[in-house]
Amino acid sequence: MKKRIIIAISAILALIVVLLVGLVIFYNVSLSAVGDAKDKVVVVIENGTSSKGVVNKVYDAGLLRNKFCGYVYVKLNDDLTLQAGTYELNRGMDFKTIMNEINSGNVLENTID
Repeated sequence: MKKRIIIAISAILALIVVLLVGLVIFYNVSLSAVGDAKDKVVVVIENGTSSKGVVNKVYDAGLLRNKFCGYVYVKLNDDLTLQAGTYELNRGMDFKTIMNEINSGNVLENTID
């Protein structure tokens, strides 16, 4: 009887580990670059846009594979101060690089009057 319990607990723990590893891989792939660096994309972030709104704009521009993972990244990195402006990004950038660009305010053109 004890042997069956140990086997069942081991199987459950193994399943949990496999699921966690799968989630980490899915998260990292979702935030990876979606294409080639030569494919330029212009994204406009208006003044007052929330962090969720920025994630939506990046996703709508085709630079992010999964919105939910983008929301999680922004939530986990709450020290980001996303700047309004027009950004020239490219499909070779991963989501972390894109957020760093928007955080640094490295704008193509300042659209705030």
